[in-house]
Amino acid sequence: MHLDRLYRSTAVKLAAIFFGLFLILFLIATAASFLLVSHELTDAVDDRIRAEYKIISAQLDPEVPENFAQNVQNLSDLRDPQLGILLLTDKDGERLAGNVEAFPVAEGGSTNALPQIKRGDDYAYRLYSRAVGDMQLTVGQSLEDSHELLEITLVNLAWTSGIAICLAVIGAILLSRKVQQRLRPVADTMNRVAGGDLTARIPRLKSADDLDTLSGSINNALDRLGLLVNGMQQVTTDIAHDLKTPLNRLSILIEDAAQQEKSGKTVTPKLEAAQQECDNINQTFEALLRIAQIEASARNKSHVTKVDLSSLIETVADMYSDVASDAGMSLHMAPCHEPVLTKGDERLLMQMLVNLVENAIRHCPAQTIITMAVNLDDGIPAICVADNGPGIPEAERENVLQRLYRLEQSRTTSGNGLGLALVKAVADLHGAQIHLSDNNPGDQKKPGLQVRITFPRASDSKMT
Repeated sequence: MHLDRLYRSTAVKLAAIFFGLFLILFLIATAASFLLVSHELTDAVDDRIRAEYKIISAQLDPEVPENFAQNVQNLSDLRDPQLGILLLTDKDGERLAGNVEAFPVAEGGSTNALPQIKRGDDYAYRLYSRAVGDMQLTVGQSLEDSHELLEITLVNLAWTSGIAICLAVIGAILLSRKVQQRLRPVADTMNRVAGGDLTARIPRLKSADDLDTLSGSINNALDRLGLLVNGMQQVTTDIAHDLKTPLNRLSILIEDAAQQEKSGKTVTPKLEAAQQECDNINQTFEALLRIAQIEASARNKSHVTKVDLSSLIETVADMYSDVASDAGMSLHMAPCHEPVLTKGDERLLMQMLVNLVENAIRHCPAQTIITMAVNLDDGIPAICVADNGPGIPEAERENVLQRLYRLEQSRTTSGNGLGLALVKAVADLHGAQIHLSDNNPGDQKKPGLQVRITFPRASDSKMT
């Protein structure tokens, strides 16, 4: 990894921040520990020299004080002044006994460098001085052991800090490399997508960590993007294919009308036919626009309300029963004795049902029976529109949900191949599932078609 990329790495920056906080806390803890150890060592020395003072001062016999001075001298002769001192002075500060010359010393505990001892180092002495009768007894001990222990502690802390810093730097570099290794496939995939490869996907490690979850979300978004782009490409192809014929017919009609007008013949029939072709083309584009508006309204929740599907189906059945009769068919609604509620846009759901009924009326022969039903199965609302017409082959059932797709036997009937596409758009908007199947599986001539739309549970229903 290049240094400039290393410095810009988020992982390195985060590691540096956390390491900085750790280092500050570590230094505070180190300073507190050092001061505590220093204080404890000084207290230990003080306790030792105070105890020694008590033992020596207890030897004083007021009747023969000269014996006490001799005892102090005997003890001081056994003591190296480099390590510890013992001094007995009279009330005028003159030396009576001891292993050092008399010097001014404060009452109680104190610290003194004692330069008269002429040590080759800068270790001080901890002193304790109190009166013994009419004399002054001073006991002291060098702080050499305490200071050396503190120096060892400081050296250990310094080494520990250095190792911690090295480990933190190494950890930051390894973490940055690891993150870069995880992010590099994301960047490569997005670059491929930007270059036009909509099949590129981020490989997942199935580790279920944050980056793996993010990769899954990006892949889902890319799947959706691929579907939308493929849908646009399909629409473009279908428009070019399906509108080429009516546009050619329109061009021929206008050309014929122009020739007839030049020859003095009436052009009204030609113009009426051209007008009809224009209406058909406009209806196709209006249906496409309507589907686009439905898909765009996925972000608009202002029309979402509780909808009674049984009431909705009853309304559509009343509206189209006469239309079906005029076409020589019959439209029936299965009885429903309780409300079947879902959340959604009532106007769009009404349009979806209307399209299903109109699709059956348009593509089924006379004597066809169309049935509409709604039910609530284990809290899952569903509607069903079925007929006993020619049905749709199983291999074509996914295709008929695409825009502008028409079966070969349906190309002689009116329509633009957008009815079921609009149904799918509304269903997708409401998170519903569409299932197409034979209505009469045993009848090969008239298997019929059953369109079943299953909505989410009432508690889970939401606009997608």
